[in-house]
Amino acid sequence: MTGRLPAAWRHYPPVERAGYHLARARAWARRATVPGLSVRGVVWLSGLAALLAALPGGQWLGPVLPVAAAFAVLPAAAPGSSWVAVLELIAISTVAVRAASSAADPSLPVVLLTAALLYGHHTAAALAAQLRTDAVAPVAVLRHWALRAGLVAAGSVLVGLVVAAVAGSAEAGPDTGYLAVGVAAAVAVAALAGWLLRRRSGIAGAAGRSLDRGGGDDR
Repeated sequence: MTGRLPAAWRHYPPVERAGYHLARARAWARRATVPGLSVRGVVWLSGLAALLAALPGGQWLGPVLPVAAAFAVLPAAAPGSSWVAVLELIAISTVAVRAASSAADPSLPVVLLTAALLYGHHTAAALAAQLRTDAVAPVAVLRHWALRAGLVAAGSVLVGLVVAAVAGSAEAGPDTGYLAVGVAAAVAVAALAGWLLRRRSGIAGAAGRSLDRGGGDDR
């Protein structure tokens, strides 16, 4: 049984239905590729790590760990669904509740780590949503994506540390000055990233037009 079951498949014997789904699972396992599965593995790992990082220290050692591990499978299995946003909102809400509580107030490294993990989870889910599990992708594509995501996360963490250091210094101005520094840093990083992307797109477009002209001359 390799075709699609008809509408009355519920009336089939359970053994035949189980054999059909088992055959489909085996066919999927044969078609699955390392790039398609590895991106979903990143979605699962980053989502699980974000949930654990948002929790107060030590609380994830109990039954929370298997529950979080099972819940992180949902956005990894369906990266184009709303489960991605649900997991990220749970992690953000957990950090917000901790920030509102003086007993479990999260430290700055915890906030930055959770933010970096959520960014990795979101960008990995966006890539996985466009990449089938049986897709064949060059290693260079995945390496470029991982490098760019790592640079963005590292740059954001660095900017956050700088802003926190300036805000916590004794010579710093009022709170409005802290906000101005943070906004200026965010705008500067966004402008630099946009300029780099436009420059890279311009170079790629020029190279493509040059190749097209060269191919036309050859013909």
